[in-house]
Amino acid sequence: MLRRRAVFVTFIVLSSDKELEVFAMSVTFLRPYQNGILLYVKVRPKTASRLQRIHTDATGKMMLVLSVSALPERGKANAAVCSLVADMLGIAVSAVSVTQGATSAQKTLKIIGIDPEYAAQTLASLVPKR
Repeated sequence: MLRRRAVFVTFIVLSSDKELEVFAMSVTFLRPYQNGILLYVKVRPKTASRLQRIHTDATGKMMLVLSVSALPERGKANAAVCSLVADMLGIAVSAVSVTQGATSAQKTLKIIGIDPEYAAQTLASLVPKR
Protein backbone atom coordinates (compact mmCIF):
# COMPACT_ATOMS: atom_id res chain seq x y z
CA MET A 1 0.00 0.00 0.00
CA LEU A 2 1.23 3.45 -0.94
CA ARG A 3 1.40 6.00 1.85
CA ARG A 4 0.61 9.64 1.27
CA ARG A 5 3.21 12.09 2.34
CA ALA A 6 3.27 15.85 2.16
CA VAL A 7 5.83 17.57 -0.02
CA PHE A 8 7.43 20.61 1.54
CA VAL A 9 9.15 23.30 -0.47
CA THR A 10 11.68 25.70 1.00
CA PHE A 11 11.92 29.16 -0.52
CA ILE A 12 14.70 31.67 -0.03
CA VAL A 13 13.54 35.22 -0.68
CA LEU A 14 15.69 38.32 -0.89
CA SER A 15 13.62 41.05 0.76
CA SER A 16 13.80 44.75 0.00
CA ASP A 17 16.26 45.35 2.83
CA LYS A 18 18.62 42.67 1.47
CA GLU A 19 17.84 40.13 4.19
CA LEU A 20 17.31 36.50 3.33
CA GLU A 21 14.02 35.03 4.41
CA VAL A 22 13.51 31.29 4.44
CA PHE A 23 10.10 29.73 4.68
CA ALA A 24 8.52 26.38 3.95
CA MET A 25 5.22 25.68 2.30
CA SER A 26 3.25 22.47 2.20
CA VAL A 27 2.43 21.71 -1.42
CA THR A 28 -0.80 19.76 -1.57
CA PHE A 29 -1.69 20.28 -5.23
CA LEU A 30 0.48 17.26 -5.98
CA ARG A 31 1.37 14.00 -4.32
CA PRO A 32 3.94 11.29 -4.98
CA TYR A 33 2.58 8.34 -6.95
CA GLN A 34 4.53 5.23 -7.99
CA ASN A 35 7.42 6.54 -10.12
CA GLY A 36 6.14 10.11 -10.45
CA ILE A 37 3.38 12.36 -9.18
CA LEU A 38 -0.34 13.05 -9.35
CA LEU A 39 -1.05 16.71 -10.05
CA TYR A 40 -4.43 18.29 -9.34
CA VAL A 41 -5.45 21.05 -11.77
CA LYS A 42 -8.46 23.17 -12.66
CA VAL A 43 -8.58 24.13 -16.34
CA ARG A 44 -9.98 27.25 -17.93
CA PRO A 45 -10.21 26.82 -21.70
CA LYS A 46 -10.32 29.52 -24.40
CA THR A 47 -7.87 31.90 -22.69
CA ALA A 48 -4.12 32.50 -22.95
CA SER A 49 -2.10 29.39 -22.02
CA ARG A 50 -0.46 29.92 -18.63
CA LEU A 51 -0.40 29.01 -14.96
CA GLN A 52 -2.77 31.40 -13.19
CA ARG A 53 -2.80 30.62 -9.48
CA ILE A 54 -3.34 28.05 -6.74
CA HIS A 55 -7.01 27.45 -5.92
CA THR A 56 -8.54 25.82 -2.84
CA ASP A 57 -12.03 24.40 -3.36
CA ALA A 58 -14.83 24.15 -0.79
CA THR A 59 -13.51 20.80 0.49
CA GLY A 60 -10.01 22.21 1.10
CA LYS A 61 -8.39 20.47 -1.87
CA MET A 62 -5.66 22.59 -3.48
CA MET A 63 -5.15 22.63 -7.23
CA LEU A 64 -3.28 24.64 -9.82
CA VAL A 65 -5.47 26.77 -12.06
CA LEU A 66 -4.25 26.53 -15.65
CA SER A 67 -5.63 28.38 -18.63
CA VAL A 68 -5.26 27.02 -22.16
CA SER A 69 -6.19 28.56 -25.49
CA ALA A 70 -7.62 25.31 -26.88
CA LEU A 71 -11.33 24.63 -27.03
CA PRO A 72 -12.76 21.90 -24.77
CA GLU A 73 -13.74 19.62 -27.65
CA ARG A 74 -12.43 16.21 -28.73
CA GLY A 75 -9.61 16.30 -26.18
CA LYS A 76 -7.94 19.45 -27.51
CA ALA A 77 -7.92 21.19 -24.13
CA ASN A 78 -6.60 18.04 -22.40
CA ALA A 79 -3.74 17.82 -24.90
CA ALA A 80 -3.00 21.52 -24.37
CA VAL A 81 -2.94 21.03 -20.58
CA CYS A 82 -0.51 18.11 -20.89
CA SER A 83 1.70 20.16 -23.20
CA LEU A 84 1.65 23.20 -20.89
CA VAL A 85 2.55 21.14 -17.80
CA ALA A 86 5.32 19.33 -19.69
CA ASP A 87 6.77 22.68 -20.82
CA MET A 88 6.64 24.09 -17.27
CA LEU A 89 8.47 21.03 -15.88
CA GLY A 90 10.87 20.63 -18.80
CA ILE A 91 9.80 17.05 -19.57
CA ALA A 92 8.38 15.18 -22.56
CA VAL A 93 4.66 15.55 -23.25
CA SER A 94 4.40 11.75 -23.33
CA ALA A 95 5.18 11.68 -19.57
CA VAL A 96 1.96 13.60 -18.77
CA SER A 97 -1.51 12.07 -18.99
CA VAL A 98 -5.01 12.87 -17.74
CA THR A 99 -6.09 10.11 -15.34
CA GLN A 100 -9.31 11.64 -13.99
CA GLY A 101 -11.65 14.36 -15.20
CA ALA A 102 -11.19 14.09 -18.96
CA THR A 103 -14.51 15.92 -19.50
CA SER A 104 -14.39 18.06 -16.35
CA ALA A 105 -12.67 21.33 -15.50
CA GLN A 106 -11.03 19.63 -12.49
CA LYS A 107 -8.49 17.05 -13.56
CA THR A 108 -5.89 14.75 -12.11
CA LEU A 109 -2.72 14.43 -14.17
CA LYS A 110 -0.25 11.58 -13.81
CA ILE A 111 3.33 12.57 -14.50
CA ILE A 112 5.84 9.75 -14.67
CA GLY A 113 9.58 9.83 -14.20
CA ILE A 114 9.79 13.05 -12.18
CA ASP A 115 11.00 13.72 -8.65
CA PRO A 116 8.12 15.01 -6.48
CA GLU A 117 10.25 17.61 -4.72
CA TYR A 118 11.64 18.96 -8.00
CA ALA A 119 8.10 19.18 -9.42
CA ALA A 120 6.79 20.93 -6.30
CA GLN A 121 9.59 23.49 -6.26
CA THR A 122 9.35 24.17 -9.99
CA LEU A 123 5.58 24.56 -10.07
CA ALA A 124 5.41 26.61 -6.87
CA SER A 125 8.06 28.98 -8.22
CA LEU A 126 6.00 29.53 -11.40
CA VAL A 127 2.84 30.62 -9.56
CA PRO A 128 2.39 34.37 -10.13
CA LYS A 129 2.86 36.48 -7.03
CA ARG A 130 -0.14 38.66 -6.16
